[in-house]
Amino acid sequence: MKLYLEALYRNLVAGVRLALFMPVRAADFRASPLDYAFLVAFNFAVWIAAAALRTGMAGDFDSAALAIYFAGVPLVLATALAIARIYGAPGILVLVAVGLTASDALFELVALALPSLVAWTGYARTAVLLLLAWLWIVSLRAVIVCAGRERPQVLKGAAVVTAMIVIGFFALPRTRRGRGAGAARRGAPVPPAGRAHRACARRHRARPPRRARALLRRLRAGCEPGCFPA
Repeated sequence: MKLYLEALYRNLVAGVRLALFMPVRAADFRASPLDYAFLVAFNFAVWIAAAALRTGMAGDFDSAALAIYFAGVPLVLATALAIARIYGAPGILVLVAVGLTASDALFELVALALPSLVAWTGYARTAVLLLLAWLWIVSLRAVIVCAGRERPQVLKGAAVVTAMIVIGFFALPRTRRGRGAGAARRGAPVPPAGRAHRACARRHRARPPRRARALLRRLRAGCEPGCFPA
């Protein structure tokens, strides 16, 4: 167990360095099936903890979120498989999957501060574009670090990464990590202000987990401050 926890730590550190454009090598990642499983489980725990902080520990856990969150795992694995085939190196499949997943916890922590920042600056749409660009570049960098920069493979890898982000954003179902507490959960009447808040949240709720979905869900143009769904 200690070895796998050390591997998790190394993967998280490598993911931070990857996302912040610091020097990182393929050898900095630890890539075995169990290493990847530990990384996914840790990211899920961070995802749930962040939701709890945003909602002030109110409400209860929506069990559907578990299945929908982990529905993103096959997408990442399929992307890694496609990249491994493009590069003609089946052995890098798990390595690429780890590289594509290692930065997720950092993005989730960044997302905690984004609603306040967007409400303060008022540039939600610009923030969305910058985040998409950042997420795409980090994903492409993960491919280059883990698989190499040979052409035309790297260009095909960029297309696969783009498809992963698009599919994840438009194809995965929507979810909420928590359900409301109190009278609203029991079906009691909701005050007009509460109904307006929920309507605003529904209008601007995006697709869930994994990088762009987890971040974009909180950048809602047209909402009042504090109107971001959990």
